Amino acid sequence: MKYGFLGAYAFVTSMLIRRFFQSDLRPSAYATAVYRITLVLLIVAVLHQVLGGAAAVAGHAELAVAFVIGFFPLVGLQALQRVTSRALCRFVPPVTSEYPLDQLDGFNLWYEARLTEEGVEDMQNLTTMNLVDVILHTRVPAGRLVDWIDQAFLLTHLEPVDRDELDQLRRPDRQADRQPDRQTDQTAAAGRAPLSGAQARLNLRRVGIRTATDLLKAFSVEQEGGERVFRVPDGLEPPLPADQLRLVVAVLAAEPGLAPVWNWQHNGVQACHRGQRR
Repeated sequence: MKYGFLGAYAFVTSMLIRRFFQSDLRPSAYATAVYRITLVLLIVAVLHQVLGGAAAVAGHAELAVAFVIGFFPLVGLQALQRVTSRALCRFVPPVTSEYPLDQLDGFNLWYEARLTEEGVEDMQNLTTMNLVDVILHTRVPAGRLVDWIDQAFLLTHLEPVDRDELDQLRRPDRQADRQPDRQTDQTAAAGRAPLSGAQARLNLRRVGIRTATDLLKAFSVEQEGGERVFRVPDGLEPPLPADQLRLVVAVLAAEPGLAPVWNWQHNGVQACHRGQRR
């Protein structure tokens, strides 16, 4: 519990200093600090009782684990869930989301802790939040927050994946193992079978598509009235199977939550450029 407290204290101190420099030091910051320390102490106490007899963590490693849980309480909750999964798997809901925020570009644990205070705990919460309130309360730059929302809309319309699965696909040795299956992947991309979430994300990234608006700009055209129609540019090989790509583009084109993203790109960014030219 001492080392768990030290880990939580180190995180809380760093968070308060960062928020001080960002002019975001509110009373809720101190309430969150107390809550985090209390939660970490409870998790460490329960884990010590559960894992102590099983000798899963021994010696000084237990102290290091307690300190890490101070920084990442979710790790401790996941460990408790795995230990009790056999007995309570049908009754205990999963702790982690299928679309965690840490899969977004530019996201880290500091932003995760700050957005959690505003009730944004996963990508679904991010795409349905009140954008104005979050910008005013968190002091996160508007462009950065809009980019996260843009990424979240694309990822939530693909199959959920684990970061370990993506890392395995990116490994050179894994790519070598997949050489015999390249023809199968090309057949799937050109035909009917939808790609898995990990392979779909990797294929989109290979052609420079990382957000929902990137996908719409590349594979749709805006007609009169603001309606976007699916179109594949000549000479461009689609990164996803044709049917899958057409459906994703159609769904994202009709997504009302992307309106703030389009407004920011068409008005905010271009207006700044025009002002600088003047």
